[in-house]
Amino acid sequence: MPYITLISDWQQGDYYLAAVKGKLYSLVPSLTLIDITHQVMPFNSKMAAFILRNSYRAYPKGTIHIICVNTLPEQNCPYVAVLHKGQYFLGADNGIFSLITDNKIEQAVHLEYSAYTTFPEYDILAEAAAFLANGGDIHQLGEPYQPVVMQQILPSFHENTIRGLIIYVDSYGNLISNISKEYFFQKKNEPYFEIALDWGYYRINTLSERYESNKNGAPTALFNSLGLLEITIFMGSASKTLKVHEGDEITVRFLNEKPTQGTKSSLF
Repeated sequence: MPYITLISDWQQGDYYLAAVKGKLYSLVPSLTLIDITHQVMPFNSKMAAFILRNSYRAYPKGTIHIICVNTLPEQNCPYVAVLHKGQYFLGADNGIFSLITDNKIEQAVHLEYSAYTTFPEYDILAEAAAFLANGGDIHQLGEPYQPVVMQQILPSFHENTIRGLIIYVDSYGNLISNISKEYFFQKKNEPYFEIALDWGYYRINTLSERYESNKNGAPTALFNSLGLLEITIFMGSASKTLKVHEGDEITVRFLNEKPTQGTKSSLF
């Protein structure tokens, strides 16, 4: 039984999703169709990449992932099918494939199509996905292709300070950074630390193991199931409370003296 997943920025409100699903079921009646999410922010390929990067491994080999985000037809952004770790990814080549796979793409082909379309998810991607789901070979879809490389944004370290970014805000308002647990402890060269958000307006100097560790409404720092530094507020939204969003800076400064928790003043 073939599996096809859909991820889009359609927000559930338009006919696009219903049309694509209908076409897929018509072409592959036996398929299992899975909605990953349709709440990606419009045109936000990085958000879609983060979600897929951290979820595709849970699916069986042979699963086909259709990426319906930022697929506007452009001359320098063709439609591509990618094979990576036994799974297929179909979408526009806007750099998203390199973000999903850490630039370790095994095979990729340029999806060939004869006419311009304003609905590539329906006319191109669904057709290609159905072909693969029915047992077709990826090489029959088009010529070999080298996808665009978009580098992951990595944290930096200078003068006892890690500088990172908030790369994802989940539906609870939790702030997920690009600072990994491994990187944090690799760079930790002093006994204490301060995590600063919102230009240092709020500081956190302890790490927790659970979301409910701090129930007084103050921000909590922990390493989540992905091994990434996350800022959370129990039963609240860290993003709204702290006015911090995707793309904002987060810093960790290592200190030889114990700082004061929650100080609200400029850190630097």
